Amino acid sequence: MFDRFQEDILGICGEFYLRRADSGTRFSGAISKRKSGGFGFAQIGHNSFGVQRRPKDIRRDSLDQFVLIEQKSGNSCVVHNGTETNLVAGDLYLLDAARPCDIQNGGKSAQHSVLHLPRESMTQRFGPMLAGGLKVAATDSTGLAMRSILRKIEKADDPDYSPFGDAFYSLFGAHLAERRTQAPSGLNLDQALVSQAMGIIRQHYRDRKLATKKIAEVIGTSPRRLQAAFATYGESPHATLQKFRLEAAHSMLMASEMNGHTIAQIAFANGYSDLSTFHRHFKARFNLSPTAAMNQSLRDLQ
Repeated sequence: MFDRFQEDILGICGEFYLRRADSGTRFSGAISKRKSGGFGFAQIGHNSFGVQRRPKDIRRDSLDQFVLIEQKSGNSCVVHNGTETNLVAGDLYLLDAARPCDIQNGGKSAQHSVLHLPRESMTQRFGPMLAGGLKVAATDSTGLAMRSILRKIEKADDPDYSPFGDAFYSLFGAHLAERRTQAPSGLNLDQALVSQAMGIIRQHYRDRKLATKKIAEVIGTSPRRLQAAFATYGESPHATLQKFRLEAAHSMLMASEMNGHTIAQIAFANGYSDLSTFHRHFKARFNLSPTAAMNQSLRDLQ
């Protein structure tokens, strides 16, 4: 059973490997997967010593995603990104699959609900500073709301869409913003600059006058220094700002509640002052024109 369960782990989650408990423990485990509401879920329960992902495992599959773990029952200890974090039932934990991890159960039964989150989508929404190792405690009010939203997404009839998807991302973003305002002292200079810039972009991306120079002025640095800080994460302030604008515009175009808004109105409402530039950026980002995106949304509603 242990070997079969290991094969299922590899097929559903990628290169994660079980660690056997002591020889006196009879292994038991169950795993299932489901796509619901546009998200990929896995339900995993077992009594092995733990599950690990080593550097050589990362090189084998290059899994480019974050993994949100919900501790459903039992206790676990996650060693990841230089930290050791204890999880109890109800806790949420964000893991970066591009970095080694060790999820330890100590040979006792534990159950996890696992949500796979593509890296590109997460960094578009929350910026290049997003990293694994984030815990949302079971008693945290945002955590309670996130778990409630996740249950609704899991129950969605449509495997590709749920109206609660954006609500989940909004709650996650709110928790990130709260953590960054509470603990700025642990950031190095580049991280602090990017964190401040991301806060400005997230709040004011709809402002057509917002640009790298203005962001730098607000946080008290030069545009060149701000660009250098973003470059350490493989991004630029301008590209990040455009991603926020385009994602918001795309959501409005695909939403059922467009209420007759024109493409121009949506572009201007999301920080663009030139329609041709919006069309060009949108096509480059989503590989379809704004008109095609709007028509696709209307077809889906029929």
